[in-house]
Amino acid sequence: MAEFAGTLLCAKTPHNTLAYTNRIYLHATDFAAYKGAAPPQGCPENEVLLALTGDSGKELVYAAQANPPGTEIKAGTVGLSGPQRTALGLELSAPMRATPYKPTIDQQLSTIRLSCAPYRKGPLTIDAQQLADHLAKECRGQVFSIGQKFPFGLDPKQLLFLTVDGMEFTTSSSSHLGQLQGGLTKILPFKGCSNPDFKVEKEPVEARGVQQQSLFTSDFDFAKLGIGGLGNEFDTIFRRAFASRIYPAHIIQQMGISHVRGMLLYGPPGCGKTLIARQIGKVLNAREPKIVNGPEVLDKYVGASEEKIRELFADAEAEQQSEGDRSMLHTIIFDEMDVSCGVEGPSM
Repeated sequence: MAEFAGTLLCAKTPHNTLAYTNRIYLHATDFAAYKGAAPPQGCPENEVLLALTGDSGKELVYAAQANPPGTEIKAGTVGLSGPQRTALGLELSAPMRATPYKPTIDQQLSTIRLSCAPYRKGPLTIDAQQLADHLAKECRGQVFSIGQKFPFGLDPKQLLFLTVDGMEFTTSSSSHLGQLQGGLTKILPFKGCSNPDFKVEKEPVEARGVQQQSLFTSDFDFAKLGIGGLGNEFDTIFRRAFASRIYPAHIIQQMGISHVRGMLLYGPPGCGKTLIARQIGKVLNAREPKIVNGPEVLDKYVGASEEKIRELFADAEAEQQSEGDRSMLHTIIFDEMDVSCGVEGPSM
């Protein structure tokens, strides 16, 4: 599909209350044209993601809707709130380029961290969990960038100014844009100002900046693993053992999924078992792998072999107890287990 782009003129939002949704608004005919030309975007059916670029060259992505019934906006214009116009460096009636935006899979957010401050003067207390739930529902599919500021309303009496302070992705990514996945993205709002009249209740501990660890190292490249011819085996291992670990812990808990904690590779000598295990240990964003030959754990004294195995897992257990879901992945590789078990046949 050829790129569909047009020039729109900057206008105000068609109604004051619409300025607190972080959306932009188009005339119905313009909306239909952009929606019809847009690729799948992962946003609600009544929205289209548009990348807006002003004369300054700065580009931001917003979710656009057709102007609601009872409101008016001229064809060929786009309704922006004051903060949106400021972010793009646009004045009223200024032209901008508008292009349908297609998010990529590496832009899916696992976590977004927000600081919040009252939009108006006066005492205000908000429930952080209520804010997170409302934001997940109202902003599903929207695309954000680090440092982006936008007004948002829980209701007309609870208007806030939110700032995107941090983002983590479901996969290793260097993107400066992230797409909110509704309830699949963990939203961590916290108080971002010193106003004594502003309070945030039920503030999660993670909001203080704890980041979820990415599963793979940032320079991961399968082609450089040196395990040519074993692509199918690697895919199977990843799907069965690691696929569940790319999602945030709270999503895994909600879905009732248990992580795979171990796997057994077997086959004749020289088929690549040890190579796969060692190379996977290198590309995981985890603690340094512990590599143990099977016979090393054997001991002539009763209980000594079991003690050696417990010692191998001691570091992982200690970190899990102290860090919880924020602990890093620990990898232990047992090689030549068939020798220690006295088994003849394919190696393990």
